[in-house]
Amino acid sequence: CPDVTVRQGASTMTESSDRSEPTAMNLRYQVSIGNTARECRASGGMVAMKVGMQGRVILGPQGVPGRIDVPLRLAVVHEGIQPKTIMTKLERITVIVPPNDTNVLFSHVEENVIFPMPRAGEIDSYVVYLGFDPTGLREPERRPPPKKTARPRNPA
Repeated sequence: CPDVTVRQGASTMTESSDRSEPTAMNLRYQVSIGNTARECRASGGMVAMKVGMQGRVILGPQGVPGRIDVPLRLAVVHEGIQPKTIMTKLERITVIVPPNDTNVLFSHVEENVIFPMPRAGEIDSYVVYLGFDPTGLREPERRPPPKKTARPRNPA
């Protein structure tokens, strides 16, 4: 079963009330990843994993209780000279900080981490990375469909 590792630089996510000046006094909240766990099952040439994590939200001086959306990225990577991403998944987790609380623990279990069984011995080179992906909070940009242009008819 591949190890679960928190991606370097993606174990903590902060949100400031003033993005142009992210200081400690402007901090709305900080989210961090604590414990991780995994469980694997092999069946029919596929590996099925459950990957779990526990995190914590801590409110800063500008923070208020309520809903916080946490973008968590999970990636299965075949490490080597040229790492290869086998699969990746973004989950948006909703954490509720109750009134009169300044921090709260939360957990998430991703049950559908499924990928083809690697060749013998290669499973040891597979790693499951977890980390926060702040770009995942942005909605995908919606572009209008391209305009159809009339094609000139070919006279027959």
